[in-house]
Amino acid sequence: MKVGKTVYRTLAEVQKSTPYLKHGLSADPRFVDTADGDYRLQPGSPCIDRGTVIPGINDDRFHGRAPDLGAYETP
Repeated sequence: MKVGKTVYRTLAEVQKSTPYLKHGLSADPRFVDTADGDYRLQPGSPCIDRGTVIPGINDDRFHGRAPDLGAYETP
């Protein structure tokens, strides 16, 4: 990421040095089968329960502590 003339090479650098991406995640999402177009999350994915509740959008459509990241909610 580049902010002004400063280049940050990792998410940790950005989080430490800027007000950006404080809740960012850099991890393998562990999709079921990307080659076959199955982008559901495998159990144990770091993207499960990492989303933000948006009132009126996803506040009643998630399982667990928070919405999952991505297009599908893991049951």
